[in-house]
Amino acid sequence: MAMKGIIVYQSHFELNNQLSNEQAGELIKAIGFFGLGKEPTITDSLVLGIWMSIRRDFVIQAENYQKKVEINRKNGKSGGRPKTTIVTGK
Repeated sequence: MAMKGIIVYQSHFELNNQLSNEQAGELIKAIGFFGLGKEPTITDSLVLGIWMSIRRDFVIQAENYQKKVEINRKNGKSGGRPKTTIVTGK
């Protein structure tokens, strides 16, 4: 599944910071391929371990986005987001 955007967290950078430049490049390419909906090929075992950890976060992001899309679609069919009632102390 191609994604419009991927959020890279600070913790992802901290993992990436432990890699050599070559390994970091392989990880960045893997993130890019995943964003395009392609499964990356990773040859380095350390990069693969980090990728598996980061990939899980990206999958959760995609699932949460799809849930939000469904809620918005449902609300749109019924006239938009439900109105909230403001209670004043008067």
